[in-house]
Amino acid sequence: MIRLKNSEGRISLEAGDEVCSTLLPPQTLGAICLSREHRMTATIRRRQVWVPLALVLALAGPALAETTNCTAITSLPYTIALPGPYCLIGDLSTSISTGSAITINSNSVTLDLNGYKLGGTAGTSTAAVGVAATDRKYVTVKNGVIKGFDRAVDLFGSSSSANLIEDIVAERNYGVSLIAYGSGSVVRRNRVVNAGGRSGNVNAHGIFVNGTGVVRDNDVMTVVGAGSGSGIGLVAQGIYLVLDNRFSDLDVAMSISGDSKYRNNTTTAVVTLHSGSGTDGGGNN
Repeated sequence: MIRLKNSEGRISLEAGDEVCSTLLPPQTLGAICLSREHRMTATIRRRQVWVPLALVLALAGPALAETTNCTAITSLPYTIALPGPYCLIGDLSTSISTGSAITINSNSVTLDLNGYKLGGTAGTSTAAVGVAATDRKYVTVKNGVIKGFDRAVDLFGSSSSANLIEDIVAERNYGVSLIAYGSGSVVRRNRVVNAGGRSGNVNAHGIFVNGTGVVRDNDVMTVVGAGSGSGIGLVAQGIYLVLDNRFSDLDVAMSISGDSKYRNNTTTAVVTLHSGSGTDGGGNN
């Protein structure tokens, strides 16, 4: 009888009391040998065991899939006017200093960057936004790098609802990296890196949310306010669950107002863990 185990990225194939293991580095299949029938083979002390690839991949954990059935965005600036899936098929950049590189003017839009970079090149004084939408519903922005804008993703407006920002690397954006307004917003699994640094005396924010929703499993690292301004990892205004995030190299990790609850958030090289109100659910350090 063959059994499979998954632990820390290692797939173990057991045959009786004999074990063979194959290390699966994150998001790579380099350690798997495929046959013509698309199966994985492992030799266990002179015996050969066949395991369906689909089962191995399921045990190894999820990987980000590239969206191919989509409307490709190939130049900037670009306006999305109709519902549906949209995607990048390569890195794109723009020198605009105002407006938005990609504007979403429709509900029910999924924008998949497919692991590519959306870049702004106007410099620290830019007022441009990477991806912007106002008062939209059911919008998802995911899976790529956004760099060099005032705001990387700005889903603004009190009528916004059920929007999602996930798996974005927001690097070197100068104002607020990720913004979500409205009801039912989810901001998860993002990385904000080296944010802020514009001129003047202004705060810089990694993530800013207003309304209701969840902020979970994000990394915010090095946010620098300008002049006398502060670098703040997260601002939550309203009713949010703030869970399992990690903050480093900041003046303030979390600035919370309203009835939000924060739990299991970890900090390092942070001056102030929490300011404002909200409920401490424990496990914050």
